[in-house]
Amino acid sequence: GSAPVPALPAPRSAPAPNPGAADLSRHFEEAVPQDNTNDWIDDPTMFPKLLDSRSATFDVDSSLRPTIIKPGNTWEKLEKKGLLAPPQTRRLYQIEQQDEKRRAFDLLDAL
Repeated sequence: GSAPVPALPAPRSAPAPNPGAADLSRHFEEAVPQDNTNDWIDDPTMFPKLLDSRSATFDVDSSLRPTIIKPGNTWEKLEKKGLLAPPQTRRLYQIEQQDEKRRAFDLLDAL
């Protein structure tokens, strides 16, 4: 005889709507100021509190984690010598990084 044909798996039903999505949308509408004011701009020290309150409101599954970014001692800089020149990559060691930082702040001061 012939081998029995395996049964096809039952069709999957559409995923159930996420009941938390409506609540999240409602919280978002409540959290965003309707007059588009950014009160934290007047007092930048309020920005961390704003981030904390927004993450508590929107991070319903606690997926946000604190992260400390520690850059390495050697950086790579992608630069162009001129407008039409091809981009070039070069390594910046600590002394070059300090020089680039100084040049950037000099440019900001000139503006």
